[in-house]
Amino acid sequence: MPGVTAPVQTAIRAVAFLLEEAAEVETADKVAKLVITAISSHIAKIQDASESITEATTQLNSTQEKISNTSVNIVKEASQQGGYKVALLKGLDNDNPDSPTTRRAARNAIKKCQVLIDIPIHSHLAPGKVSHEQLVKKIQEALKTINKDDSPNLDIRSVSQFRNGGTIIEMQTQEAMEYLKNKDNKNEFINTLDPNATIKERSYPVVIQFVPLTFNPDSAEHLRDLEQENEWEQDSITSAHWIKPPAKRTTTQRVAHLIITLKDLKAANEGIRDGITLNKNRLQMKKNK
Repeated sequence: MPGVTAPVQTAIRAVAFLLEEAAEVETADKVAKLVITAISSHIAKIQDASESITEATTQLNSTQEKISNTSVNIVKEASQQGGYKVALLKGLDNDNPDSPTTRRAARNAIKKCQVLIDIPIHSHLAPGKVSHEQLVKKIQEALKTINKDDSPNLDIRSVSQFRNGGTIIEMQTQEAMEYLKNKDNKNEFINTLDPNATIKERSYPVVIQFVPLTFNPDSAEHLRDLEQENEWEQDSITSAHWIKPPAKRTTTQRVAHLIITLKDLKAANEGIRDGITLNKNRLQMKKNK
């Protein structure tokens, strides 16, 4: 720029730079306003959605709390009713309950409330000779004969009869089942129902592996000692025999597998789970298939 001094040129350049920068800022502001205008509606929708999600989460938490409280009340109520509900709940009383555990607990608890009666084919209560309703009525009438002031509730939950005459009576509680199986009550009940009928004990055959041959399954003393050593009820072993006949043993054989039949489900389950001891020897027990 001829005739213009250097300081003036510098000043002019500085002013031009400032003007350029101001233009850029103004353009940026315009762009920002345009962008905000374009996305403002979408931002509003996002905010509304966020509020809806927050509200739904609050409602879900409230619902979960109500479900939890209801579950606790159901557990408390069911645990006071006895029967197989208690055992079922006990089966769930662990950190990681699984379906097999629950089903097994329920089955075992149901069995504890059942009584098995063998009705002869020639009986007037045999299958095909009476209807289910008539059979239930006869059983209820027989139960009335043993219903005393101090007896438990003797209401029936269900009755099932099979073709061979086997009849299962499921009582409301285990206490009622045990009361019915009391010797005096059992005899009076059977005499009223059918003198030729019999109440059968449930049995649970199990295999004890590698039992020393010094054990004699035909000896009542040995059986009672086995019960005592494992803290089973006396006479809980109803039968015992070797799987392999003694005549087929080798001359050097020292142990063999033994089948025993228990009438106590708890003893059978604990033996299968934990094993047993015989003369201080730890032995394994398994279910007889």
